[in-house]
Amino acid sequence: MDKRLEQVDKRLEQVDKRLEQVDKRFEQVDKRFDEMQKNMDYKFDKVFSRFDDLSMSLGHDFEEFNSLWLQEYLMVQGFQKLDIKKKTFYDKDYSVFPDNKDIEIDIFNDDPLIIGEVTAITKTIAKVNIFLKKIKFIEKLFEEKAHTRLFITYAFKPEISDEAISLLEKNEVKLFVLRQRGYNEL
Repeated sequence: MDKRLEQVDKRLEQVDKRLEQVDKRFEQVDKRFDEMQKNMDYKFDKVFSRFDDLSMSLGHDFEEFNSLWLQEYLMVQGFQKLDIKKKTFYDKDYSVFPDNKDIEIDIFNDDPLIIGEVTAITKTIAKVNIFLKKIKFIEKLFEEKAHTRLFITYAFKPEISDEAISLLEKNEVKLFVLRQRGYNEL
């Protein structure tokens, strides 16, 4: 009986050693996955950074392209004789920016009142909140609610995506996202 117990003990020790080896392998795999995740995060940030650089150099072209595209889109929706353009307004009360009286609207039409923002990458909720302040300012200036409110972006930074989409939807802003979980119009 003692020999059997000794054999069982030896087998259990061997099993313990194998389990320790498996644990070590899992730790190594975890470390590799962590390294891969860090590497992917770094590369993703680099892509965003490069896209930001590109959008800075092509920003006006991106906005102009979207303005033209939007004009065609709205004409198909039944709007005629639109004059969609970028426009700057004067905010004497600093209601949008605490340090600037100029309010630039990327997409603007006065009849019907259309207000829109075009941005390559939306990195912060502040960008969305500023646009909402711009809407409020323009609607107060024209003493009417905008017929159409638009936000066009290539992508949201993933950390703010859900919050930004929710905030825009809550404020009745039509959202066009060119790259978000594939190509979607939300």
